[in-house]
Amino acid sequence: MSDTYRPGDEDFDFIRGRFYDMVERHLSREKPALPKKGRAKKQESAPVVIDGRPVEIERYGDGRRDIRRNNAADAMQWLIMKGHLNSRIEGIRTDKAMEIAWAEGRGRITTATRLAEIFERAELTPLRSPDFEATPGGSFGPRHIGVSKFRCIEIVAQLEGDIPPACMGLLRAIICRNEFPWLGLKPKNEQRVMESIRLSLDFAAWSLDRHHPRAEMTEEEVVRRWPAAQGWFVARRLAESTLAFKMDNVP
Repeated sequence: MSDTYRPGDEDFDFIRGRFYDMVERHLSREKPALPKKGRAKKQESAPVVIDGRPVEIERYGDGRRDIRRNNAADAMQWLIMKGHLNSRIEGIRTDKAMEIAWAEGRGRITTATRLAEIFERAELTPLRSPDFEATPGGSFGPRHIGVSKFRCIEIVAQLEGDIPPACMGLLRAIICRNEFPWLGLKPKNEQRVMESIRLSLDFAAWSLDRHHPRAEMTEEEVVRRWPAAQGWFVARRLAESTLAFKMDNVP
């Protein structure tokens, strides 16, 4: 064959025909469907469970660097990010109903933050406990428990006496042990756990501020949100009255 491929060469027609055949095959291919215009809706991926703990990785930033975070690293933070502390809206989702649900959710976030700090300060660890055998030397001396720690221990004891044991156990599991008690449950049972978490935080908010004259979370407010809580308050008052009667009749 010729290496010039010019008109008059014996293989010119052959090369030209092959070229046009290639162009025809290329143009006749079915083109892939183009994506529709508009912003694609972000899909939430279900958390992957590793060693009994969910892992939910999400990219963030401007896209120039591969920056990721684990949204499920902290149980309470996961509840906050997913909006599970907001109250459920029964009926029509009006602007007023949504505003109330978000406001009550913000109150629960505040309570959860306070509880995390209280539980952390009340915990007795080797570095925070008194060392009665330590000898003063240099700039360090015997370590003592601070007044704030005793106060936090007292608050925890008050919480255990004020709210139902199941609520206290649920708060300890999530805040102290970073557990995910809703993990692996069916949607209906998962919603029940979320309702119990919201109830527990409302009970805790009442206990923390029940002696405050301007407390927002009163007993009446707890009962308004959770009518079943009325039985707990009645039983609690009866128990206190019975104890007071026994103490008065001690010889």
